[in-house]
Amino acid sequence: MRLSILLAAVTVLAAGCNSTGTAPSPAPQFTANLLPSNETPPVTNGESTASGTVTVAFNTTTQSGSIVLATANFQLTLTGFPATAAVTGAQIRIGAVGVAGAIAVDTTIGPNQFVLTGGAGSFGTQNVPVPGATIQAIIANPSGYYFEVRTVANPNGVMRGQLTAIPG
Repeated sequence: MRLSILLAAVTVLAAGCNSTGTAPSPAPQFTANLLPSNETPPVTNGESTASGTVTVAFNTTTQSGSIVLATANFQLTLTGFPATAAVTGAQIRIGAVGVAGAIAVDTTIGPNQFVLTGGAGSFGTQNVPVPGATIQAIIANPSGYYFEVRTVANPNGVMRGQLTAIPG
């Protein structure tokens, strides 16, 4: 009886790994509250009343304790924009509060892909490839990264918020 339980346990563990020793890991998740006042410099035009939230879930595969593959799923919700606002992009960028930084992960949202109706909308993207080293750096220091949304009226950024880990 004990032997069959042990064999069943080994079979279950082996099914979780492939022949290279890689295994899917729990998805680390992050969120950010997005505000125009967080931009550098703060947005003061007609889009300054907008706000938003983003949730990012990373699907990771590890090998020997290191992330070797990752994809990101984004869920973005925006509100308070003028009716004519048009989103042109959204990314995770490297940088602390008040510091403009380079793109770390692009959501692949481009011009005319995210339509705001009455100044609001929600959008999700799935399975965006992310280098393993990038996700490891975000996990190690989420506040060193921010999520930013860009619009036609604010091509350098309309709103941003620092990433925070969602406990899980």
